[in-house]
Amino acid sequence: QENEINIIGFGESNSNGLRRGIVVDIESTVKSLEKAVNLAEEQAGFEIESAYVGLTGEHIKAISCSGAITISNSEYMNPEGDIIKTEHIEKVLKHAQAIRMAPDSKILHTISKKYKVDDRDKIKNPKGLSGHRLEANVLLVTIQRSIERDLKTCLKDIGIRFDGFVLEPIASSYSVLDNDERNLGVALIDIGGGTSDIIIFYENAIIHTAAIPLGGESITKDIAYALNTSIKQAEIVKCKYGISKASLANSDIEITIKGTNGRDDILTNQKELSEIIEARMHEIFILAKNEINTHQDASNINLNFGIVLTGGGSQLTNISDLGNEIFQLDTK
Repeated sequence: QENEINIIGFGESNSNGLRRGIVVDIESTVKSLEKAVNLAEEQAGFEIESAYVGLTGEHIKAISCSGAITISNSEYMNPEGDIIKTEHIEKVLKHAQAIRMAPDSKILHTISKKYKVDDRDKIKNPKGLSGHRLEANVLLVTIQRSIERDLKTCLKDIGIRFDGFVLEPIASSYSVLDNDERNLGVALIDIGGGTSDIIIFYENAIIHTAAIPLGGESITKDIAYALNTSIKQAEIVKCKYGISKASLANSDIEITIKGTNGRDDILTNQKELSEIIEARMHEIFILAKNEINTHQDASNINLNFGIVLTGGGSQLTNISDLGNEIFQLDTK
């Protein structure tokens, strides 16, 4: 059907060479990308020539800005004002983008939250309306130029043409949220490997987006440190036995973790494992809650659809129960 996307190939690999959305090793990142691309090409049955790249990380900043322009100069001679055209909208958005930024930063997205025509506010699309003054309230998403260039270098090294960047939580939101959720208020938390991304919607506008530098890999490392085992074994145990809320875990479920490099096997139980997991998930959710509450209160909005969780980290058992307790909102 029209406007539908069909997934015909999928490839994944460990994100070696990347740390919290930033390339720290070009060679390792290229190998990781190459593996994922080859798997996707094999499944799809054709070669990938170009790609959009999802971006996340602490280096991405969201800034609320506004701009205003005059549509008609004479209220006396022209009391109804002039009709707002596409060029007026483009001009007011450029005015909203006219902010001071660090030389190493650039605008990734300009997301219009709402417009105001004279005294009429909360307008989604002012095109065709009449008035004297047009104002735009936008969310500017900025990235660091060097980080952008490193990702482009990795794509070039595997022979893929760069089509553009997309902020990951925006892409995730269009995969898992429906129109009612975006309209009536919802916060999406995408729990990835190195980061957890947050995006808040209200009245079909993006109110705020942010990234927390903690994710599923943080939990895996906590398990590895606490139980003195390898990252690989910690990940296996987390996925097989992990529970996000320790009070729902069973201490009678014993877990044997194979010793590494000739060491003895490690004995634990689901309750002890889940206490490690809950501590880190609690921290991630508290940081997310502070981010959400700050911008929810500042924008005077309601999250009628609560919290929606997505991403690999959201697959942990009982994660919604912990979310309900911390956010005091429906979490699913």
